Order: sequence, then structure tokens, then C-alpha cells
Amino acid sequence: TGIDYLTGTSDALNTEYILDMMLAANPDIKTVGLLYSNSEANSTTPIAEAKAYLKEKKIDIVEKTGNTSGEIVEAVSSMVGRVDAVFTPTDNTVMAAEVTVAETLNEAGIPHYTGADSFVAAGAFATCGVNYTELGTYTADMAMDILLGGAVPEFHVMDGGIITVNTETAAILGIDYSAFSSMANTVVEGSTMISTAVIMSALELGCIYALVALALFLSFRILNIADMTTDGAFTLGCAVSATIAVAGHPLLALPAAMIAGACAGFITAFLQTKLKIPSILAGIITNTGLYTVNLAVMGFSSNVSMVKADTMFSLVKPYLGSFYKLIPAAVLTVAVGILLTLFLKTRLGLSIRATGDNPDMVRASSINTAFTVTVGLCLSNAMTALSGAVLAQYQKTADINLGTGMVIIGLASLIIGETLMPRGKTWMKALGAILGSILYRFIIAIALRLDLPSECLKLISAVIVALAIGLPAIKSAVRPATKGGKA
Repeated sequence: TGIDYLTGTSDALNTEYILDMMLAANPDIKTVGLLYSNSEANSTTPIAEAKAYLKEKKIDIVEKTGNTSGEIVEAVSSMVGRVDAVFTPTDNTVMAAEVTVAETLNEAGIPHYTGADSFVAAGAFATCGVNYTELGTYTADMAMDILLGGAVPEFHVMDGGIITVNTETAAILGIDYSAFSSMANTVVEGSTMISTAVIMSALELGCIYALVALALFLSFRILNIADMTTDGAFTLGCAVSATIAVAGHPLLALPAAMIAGACAGFITAFLQTKLKIPSILAGIITNTGLYTVNLAVMGFSSNVSMVKADTMFSLVKPYLGSFYKLIPAAVLTVAVGILLTLFLKTRLGLSIRATGDNPDMVRASSINTAFTVTVGLCLSNAMTALSGAVLAQYQKTADINLGTGMVIIGLASLIIGETLMPRGKTWMKALGAILGSILYRFIIAIALRLDLPSECLKLISAVIVALAIGLPAIKSAVRPATKGGKA
């Protein structure tokens, strides 16, 4: 470390070790692709190490980068036919698109070596990581040496002791990975089938996106307003959350995002109620303006990385173990659902519900419908922004395109929930929205495991929404006409 009294252990990625695995599996490799995001600081050192190693071995390099999932997918597609293998370090942007990346590379017969076993669970070929039991033991031994002997041991980087291989990918690629057995203490074989990790991810994302479903439950079902601000408000929540979290205040980022979302909802309501702009057009206008606002919040950058910043999840990780993401997301979503249900039972909440049912009657009762619409849209967009804020901290990055199509995803979740709970009190409908969001994430996970191209998922969501909303008209069209007796 350069400081006499400072020492410790590290689980830093051993890039050369993983590249050695690559050559052990295929000694005839001529060209290696390097796939990563140049906006992530944690990719800088491993990529530099990989370049030096490959140059020494006289292996050609094809380097491709991207800052969004879409750009990563395009980048990996451009590698097909040009490389013999691909290496990616522990890169969050690539991980977000790994299912599609793995699908593309596997179809092309190209193995993907990565920096973490989460990539392998999503379809990558292999990785190598530290045995954390050995790491803990070594660290404890160092501490005992200091306590008993007084001497400070050298800083130690643990060698990779566990190689993880996706057996399904190995079978697709036709790779014999028996050489790995002599390189590590343990070779773990896994697959991409529905696993505990997939279930946990679906539950976590389902709870996070459920906040959008609750928001649309309020605006679309209660107020009867098709609010198109959703996409922009979601990204606004991501941008505010990431910016404040990077500044060192991850918990403060949540209410700040909600306030920002409420402001977006207020603008939409103002356009609708004061300037008499139709609700859909008012939402589109606000959503368009939010694109520039969101860029400004992120310092006019298309993305913000939180790799080195604390998040609401990292703060509770020491106390919640492997459930450190699921429990906070679930508790927050359930709390918002309960508060929304209780609010809709108040005098103001009942006025908002009445405004959606019959605005003319509400105006006749001397209730200011402009006020109830404004409150409803502010609350709705505050919940949408909160969802974006939590997602940004969940994946430790914010991107200007994260909110694209969010209104369709939210509506799909809401409609699935209404199918689960078609009738009932307000709390049952709110619960249905949450369950619908979770079920939607499971549907997406299963679709991806069935090799459905990820590019088709939003089309499927749009079809689900269109069919569900148009179902009454479809039934009327196919029902035999019956006038004055039998048809």
C-alpha cells in the first residue's frame, strides 16, 4: 500500500487469470474482443491489463464500447465474425444487457469470458472469482500475526480460486472446459435456467416497477387521465437520485426525486387545467421538455455512474445479507401502497376519486376539479420518479433512456394486476397493481430464458396493453347480435 502500518486483502479481478482460461480452452485464438462501458471506472484497469496481456501474446484486439444497453447490444453485434472470444470485466452496463449479449455471442459460436458469476448466470461462458472463505481466513490470519507478533504483513491480493462455467453455454459452443480443473481449486457448473438469482431479480425489479403501476393506478384508473409524463418523470427520478447519491446522500435522493417528479406532474396539470390543453398532449409536451431537464440534472451527460457511491442498498447490506436489495424495495413499495390506499379514503382522496368518476358532478358540488387533478398528477408522478430513483440506485447507474416505454410497462403490470384482482376494495386493487408488476417481471424473465429476443419485449407489452384495453370492444364485435329475442 505504500504505508507501513496499512495492510489488508483484496478480491480484485485477476484479468490475466481469466485470459489464461481463454487460451487454455482454445490455444488457437487469434483475435479477442473487449466489450465494456467507457463510462464505468471499474472497467478501466482490467481493460488496460487485458490490452497489455494480449499485446504481449501477439493476439489482435477488437475493442467495442457503449454507454447504454442498446449501444452494448449494437457493439457486440458488430463483433460477430471478427473475434474468436470476448472479454468483459465487472461492468454494470454490459451486465444489464448480458442476456442479449450472451444470446448474440452463443449463436455466433463465440465464448464470453467475464468478471463476475452473475454474467455466467445470464448466459456468458465462464469467469473466475475469489474463494471468500479462503479470503476471510487469510485476512484473519493477518490480523492474528499483527496482534501476536506486531509485524504488519504485506497487502495481499487473493488469486482466483473458483471458476464458474455455464454448462448450457458450453454445450451450445461445443467447448471442452476440462482444462479448467487444473487451474482452480473449484469448478462450479451452472446454467441459465430459472434459478434463485433469477427469482430474486424478478422480485426485486417487480417491487421497484410496482411504484409505476401504482402511479398509473392513480392517474389512469382513479383520475381517468392518460398521463404521458410517465417516461420523462421516471428518468427524472433516476437522474436526481444518481446525482444526489454521487454527492454522498443516497437516502436524501429519494424524497428529492419525489419532489422533482411532483413538479413534473404539476406542469402537466397546469397545462391541462389552466391552459386547457388536452391531457394526452399536455403529458407529451412535459415529457418532451423533461428530456433536456434530465440531461441538465446529469450535468449534460447521457449517463451517471454510481459505482463508487453508496446507495440505499449498500447501506443496509451488512444487516440484510443476500436480501439487501429485495427487503428495502419490498418494504418501500408496500409502504407506498398502504399510504396511497389510506390517502384515497380521506376527504381529498374521495374528491379525487369523484373527479375521475364524474367531474361535472364534482364541479356542481363546489369542488375545485383543477385542484384535485393537480394533486392527483403530482402524487402520481412523484411515485413514478421514486421508482426511477430506486432503480438507479439498484443498478448503480442512470441513463437518459431508462424511462423509454415506461408507461407501457406500467400499464401492462396494472392490467395484469386487474386480471388477478378484477373486483374489490381500493386496497385490493393497489395490491393487484403490485402483484401484477411482479408477475410481469417473471413473464419477462421466462421469455428471455426461452430465447425470445429482448428487442421484442416492449412490443409484447404493447400488445398486452392494447388487447386488455380493447377487450370490451372485441367482445362486442364477436358477440352475436340479439334483437328482440333469439338471434
